[in-house]
Amino acid sequence: MILDIHTHHPAPDSEAIISIVPDKFCPLEGQLYSVGIHPWSISEMTDGTLSRLEELAQRPDVVAIGETGFDMTHENPAPMFRQINIFRHHVMLSESLHKPLIIHDVKMHDVILSLYKELGPSQPWIIHGFRNKLSVLQMFERLNGDINASEPSGIYFSFGARFNADTLRACPLSRILAETDESPLSIREIIASLSAARDMDLLPLVADNTARILRR
Repeated sequence: MILDIHTHHPAPDSEAIISIVPDKFCPLEGQLYSVGIHPWSISEMTDGTLSRLEELAQRPDVVAIGETGFDMTHENPAPMFRQINIFRHHVMLSESLHKPLIIHDVKMHDVILSLYKELGPSQPWIIHGFRNKLSVLQMFERLNGDINASEPSGIYFSFGARFNADTLRACPLSRILAETDESPLSIREIIASLSAARDMDLLPLVADNTARILRR
């Protein structure tokens, strides 16, 4: 049962998908991974990084693509056109391999919204570490439109140790995921905190939502 859609904790963790960059991928048997080029890591790419990403993305233990995304607040950020090009490459892999995309979004909602409308992805897009205000949730939710909740496509919201309680309470249950990211808390502790804010036990729902988008 996978509960943690995104973590940087070290393996092994049977309940988590461990996120790692291509050049540091050293898999353990039985562990699930996501592989991608974090926007902070773009400047560290070598000539073979994209090829390595494409190779690793096809592995059965790599069940998601990313994290990838946008961040212009980090020290010495990569130019926006470069971040967009790398993001598009991840979307291409996500679509061709039928694996969900995990997205790093720091104050770049408009860019993600624009690319979603342009590209029309069929695979799930997961905004990780979601702690934005309600209006941002509503912006993304409008893109989900008439998508059937039983279908794994559309935009999902992964909540971690820090979250906006009002936003969590307004989020459709079918779109809620959970993560540890870099928190020292366990995923079950984080889900317990989310459950308290939502006044219901979210653990089985998180497990079901995660299984649906991973098709497992």
